[in-house]
Amino acid sequence: MIKKHRNIPPRMLGLESLLRRCRLNSFDRERAEKELINRKAGYKGEKSVDYTLSLLAEKKYFIFQDLRLPHGDSHFQMDTVLVSKSFILLMEVKNLAGIIYFEPEFDQMIRELDGKKEGYPNPLTQVKRHKYQVKHWLDRHKLPQLPIETLVVFSHPSTIIQASNLSPEQKKQITHSTNLFSKIGPMERRYINEILETKEMKKLADSFIKNHTPDLPNLIEQFHIQRNNILKGVHCPKCYSLPMKRDYGKWTCSACDFSSRQAHLDSLIDYLFLIGPTITNQQLRHFLQTPSRYLATDILTSLNVKRQGSTKGTTYQLLSLLEKKR
Repeated sequence: MIKKHRNIPPRMLGLESLLRRCRLNSFDRERAEKELINRKAGYKGEKSVDYTLSLLAEKKYFIFQDLRLPHGDSHFQMDTVLVSKSFILLMEVKNLAGIIYFEPEFDQMIRELDGKKEGYPNPLTQVKRHKYQVKHWLDRHKLPQLPIETLVVFSHPSTIIQASNLSPEQKKQITHSTNLFSKIGPMERRYINEILETKEMKKLADSFIKNHTPDLPNLIEQFHIQRNNILKGVHCPKCYSLPMKRDYGKWTCSACDFSSRQAHLDSLIDYLFLIGPTITNQQLRHFLQTPSRYLATDILTSLNVKRQGSTKGTTYQLLSLLEKKR
């Protein structure tokens, strides 16, 4: 049973906002475009693994996709977590074409593609760290310690894995997504004793979901963008032109004639990433370039989000809008 679904990663959405909203030559566009391509590839790989795992017996597992939990003063993020009554499986998903080499001496992974080599953090080290953090989480929430298994899953069908430098135990922790079931099966046979009771399993699931914290990147600071270089107005969801016009209760694009009553929602997500997670009536009117206080009130009320205050300075929380993006 999927307890937490995978949404489009916030940083991916933020990069899209950056590229359509910020003026040309106001930031390193090439860097942002390259990162967005990589993020989309990673998300595609994670979704393909999600499909494979959807074939598991639904009553056996709780599945958590893209789970980010606090640990001390920071957070840790796991691509996929499977929880059963007998064990936990943590997965790190990589969607990389080419030849993959593991270099344990320098604790890195190297990808070779089209004659070029590129270094990455060692995913085996990542899942080992996640294993320690989940153990700490179980202890902190007074839950029984379950055996924790880890896997690095390569989702690209043509990836060639070179792992001759690794130990036999490390090799067991690496697989193609097509072989995923052949890795999970032995775990099910190895861990036959149920450690968690049903209520404890639900307690763990509730704790994961309650404490999941989406990562909201500060792209404006990271890409050194001035606020006056952020374009205003409602953008067209179809062709991304700015601005759309408001007529007869809907937004209409003058470039492609597309119309929508809800086009402002994606523009408010742009605001979330480029301006901030809260918005007032006045700020909405300025960003969407609409003079009507009544329209702004209708939009904010229809969002059905948390708000603070009861006067014209009322602030509305936009973070929950991300939950609808998959």
